[in-house]
Parts: sequence; C-alpha cells; structure tokens
Amino acid sequence: MKRIAGLAIVALFLVLLTVPVGVGPTAEQVRRPIGGDPGGPSVTVEKMETWFVELAGAPVAEILDADAARQLDRVKKEKDDFRRAARAAKIPFVERFAYDTLWNGLSIRIAPRHLLALSRLPEVVDLYPVGRIEAPEPATPIGAGATAPELFTAIGMTGVSVVHAAGFTGDGIRIAVMDTGVDYHHPDLGGGFGPGFKVAGGWDFVGNAYTGPGTQPVADPNPDDCGGHGTHVAGILAANGTVKGVAPEATLMAYRVFGCQGVTEDDI
Repeated sequence: MKRIAGLAIVALFLVLLTVPVGVGPTAEQVRRPIGGDPGGPSVTVEKMETWFVELAGAPVAEILDADAARQLDRVKKEKDDFRRAARAAKIPFVERFAYDTLWNGLSIRIAPRHLLALSRLPEVVDLYPVGRIEAPEPATPIGAGATAPELFTAIGMTGVSVVHAAGFTGDGIRIAVMDTGVDYHHPDLGGGFGPGFKVAGGWDFVGNAYTGPGTQPVADPNPDDCGGHGTHVAGILAANGTVKGVAPEATLMAYRVFGCQGVTEDDI
C-alpha cells in the first residue's frame, strides 16, 4: 500500500507542476453611452456575474437508494421549485447549467445587486462565485525525443522505476484527465479512442472555438487535443510506449474543458 501511495503522490506532484491557477470573477460596472454617442450622457450598467447556487437536497449519488430515477426526479423538482421561487421574488437570472448527480445545484448569471435576495430564498443553501481558469501553456508533446528529456528521466529520478520493478504499474486503475483534451492518436497513448484503448472514453465539454465568457461552449464526444497540455499530462500519468508514464498500464478518460485558446470556467 505504501508503494501504491508513493506512486500516486509522485504522479500527482508531476501533474500539479502543470496545473493552471484559477482566477475568481470580479464585480464590475461599466459606463454605457445613451444612444451610442460616446460624447453624450451615459448610464451605469451592472455586469452580470456567474455564480453557483447550492440547493438543500442531497444529490443523487449521496442517497443509497436503488431507485435512482426517483432520486433524479426529486432533485429536478427542487430546481423547478427554486426557479418558481426566484420568479415570484422577481429575481432575474440566466441559467447556464443544472447539476443533479454529484452536486445539487445550478450555475447562473446574475447582476450582483440581486445576490442578497437570491441567498434568502428558502431553497438556497449557499452561493459560490464561478472562477475563471487560464488555459495552460502549450506543452512539449510526449515521445519527442531530445525535445522532451524530462519525460525520459523523471521516472528514474523520482524512484517510480523501483515501484514498477515491484509490479505496481497502474493495472486496473482508471484516471480522469480534465485538461485541453488528449491526443489519443499518439502511439504512446494507445493510438485510438474507446473501449479497449488506453484512452477508453471521455468527452469534449466546450469545442475548439470556446474561449471563456462571451462564447458558447459546444460539446461533442471527441476529446482530442489542440493545445498539447492535456496530452503532456496524460503522458506523465500513463504513457506506455517509447515513453513510460508513472502508471503505464492505467486506463485514461479524457475530459476536455478548454478550447484551443482562452480561459475556461469552474462550472464547465
């Protein structure tokens, strides 16, 4: 168990070196010209911010109930109750996402002046700002020979090779990579996508054109990588070819949360 824990800690350390830092939203006000005339009178327009709204009921995954459909109906009804209460209280907002399984709540866009009234609705447990996360810097692809020496030396330098020799290689372990996507075409990452491959599944939550606030995320089932960072991280974790990762026999799930440039948001 100590060896397994040590392997996991080394993998986490190597990945954390490449993880971007989140930046929270700021309350902003802008002066907008009346009638479009920059030299004329203006009004102050409050910009909307994105917030998580946590509801009172437990999410589906926390209820040990064989009837998952009944629990899903319950949390969806709680969201409908929240929406009706907000309308009755004349609290305007724009809904972005609703969450049922692992967390019970929504993400919404709302003007800051309405937050206090929203927090007082009996259906609301708490409010959390949705942060923005800068896209990670492009990374050197795995298996690039002398251009990626750190991936060829890290296993020995960190002692992971000793763990491999003892038979701990990640077999039977599944790892989720939430990043810029994964280039599953790469031979060191299995050369394919889907059941039976190294990258056994995943999802693209945003699409290539998504750059953060102001652009619409367009989801699709293909989590390929156009930034390189997620592929680099996947190589550290589980490459099994010319390059060996920390857990070379582990299976990967690729979840793309960045477009080809720009930022992403916590609710994505």
